[in-house]
Amino acid sequence: MQAKIIPKVYPMPLGISPAPAGKIYHPRQLALFTNTPDPIPIGIHWEPNEGEEMIIDAGISIVKNKNSSQLLISGSGTSIEKSTDQMIVSKKGKIIYAFPLHQLSEVIISSTGVLVSSELIVDLCQRGIRLSLLGTMGRPLAMISSPLLTAISATRREQIMAFGDQRGVEVSKIVLSAKLYNQKKLLLHFHKKIKDSLRAENVYELAQSIEAIRGKVKKITAERIDAVRAVLIELEQEAERMYWEAIRKIIDQKLEFLGQVNQQTTESIRLMLNYGRGLLYSQVWGAALQAGLEPFAGFLHVGQPGSISLVLDLAEEFVQPVVDLPILSHVSLGEIRRLQNGWLDSETRKSISQKILDRLESTQFYEEREYQIRSIIQIQSRHLASFLRGEGRYKPFRFKW
Repeated sequence: MQAKIIPKVYPMPLGISPAPAGKIYHPRQLALFTNTPDPIPIGIHWEPNEGEEMIIDAGISIVKNKNSSQLLISGSGTSIEKSTDQMIVSKKGKIIYAFPLHQLSEVIISSTGVLVSSELIVDLCQRGIRLSLLGTMGRPLAMISSPLLTAISATRREQIMAFGDQRGVEVSKIVLSAKLYNQKKLLLHFHKKIKDSLRAENVYELAQSIEAIRGKVKKITAERIDAVRAVLIELEQEAERMYWEAIRKIIDQKLEFLGQVNQQTTESIRLMLNYGRGLLYSQVWGAALQAGLEPFAGFLHVGQPGSISLVLDLAEEFVQPVVDLPILSHVSLGEIRRLQNGWLDSETRKSISQKILDRLESTQFYEEREYQIRSIIQIQSRHLASFLRGEGRYKPFRFKW
């Protein structure tokens, strides 16, 4: 995906009479009785092509997919509000952009100091447009949507009942098996590029060991998930240790060549991967809500109260292809950012966000046709909801490596 800076052009909104020279009008400035506009400068009303990013201003950008667009806001001092059927983006009191609400699929706010009008929140909910708030590490803090659009009682009732029968066991085995499959395939993907034969052999052996664990997962049977969750988690953790041991062997070879192996480098990579996962969780969370699922009622990753456990379950099929592959690929090329006060700096967060969005916008062959990965996440969520209602099977998504 290529980022594009919007040109300094000031077109006139449709339906507005020509203004005096040098004046550009915005529809919300039409006087109630005279229908004459007051002049306000406004940026270009231009849409990016599919898969293209439009940078509106520092910390404000739009990424367009096939049918709608995603607005990302990370600039402190920015405010967004509603005017007729448009979202108005302002910075320090100056209007810089107007975007048609019907073309938005999600608004993501990833920094503090962004003001959102209550009127806009209500309109977004009514239109089914998600408003997501991310923390500094990319972890979803909140997601605002209308309960009237997502409260499918039959789905959530069956989801809870599945804790007591084999459906919970089957879902847990499917998502864990998919995770192990993708871990193995990612290791084999990098294995081909390792020049050191001993390291290459070690990585290959670790990949095969993960495949062996996947075989054990498939053989597990039980009447309810509580009876085997601990066993599944133990197998997952065993594979996780092997996976990261192999990743270190893959990365360290390149970092040693660049002279960058140190504690700060290791911590920077860990934070980059965690930040990328947070962005993925935001996508999965929204898809689960749209499918009528309860994001906090997962089957495998049942953690502390308040944990988005179902989101963590569903995300397992996508972590390696969407997050680990692009980030580790760039790390292996020497693209490692330094930390700022123990956190990723704004440029690093922006770079990671772009990489994750690139992956979500990329296509994969799925169910006999090409889909964007973000669409596959939504489809998988709907398939899980159907499975829980007894309306079909649930099959894992397998990335084409």
